[in-house]
Amino acid sequence: MRRYFLHLLFVFLLVFAQQGAAVHALSHYADADTQQQSQDQAPHSPLCEQCLGHAQLIGTGASEFTFAVTPTSAIKVATSPALQYRQGALNAYRARAPPSLA
Repeated sequence: MRRYFLHLLFVFLLVFAQQGAAVHALSHYADADTQQQSQDQAPHSPLCEQCLGHAQLIGTGASEFTFAVTPTSAIKVATSPALQYRQGALNAYRARAPPSLA
């Protein structure tokens, strides 16, 4: 029961955090219409502190691609056996042929 409660709690926290980020983004559009400068904006960046805080909530989480490096001596190349050619009648037409009476 506790596990399900924790999962539901995280789901609702994510939904509310994303809604907060969306409302904050809409507030920037309202500020752009009135041409007001935000006081919490960093001097070297056009983004405010809340935008930077919500950055990972808007998109997907940061993913890091890692892979194991194996030494080249451990790599084995699979060889395929020689294909044998089978001669015989091609029976593909029998599925559409009329039934044989013999």
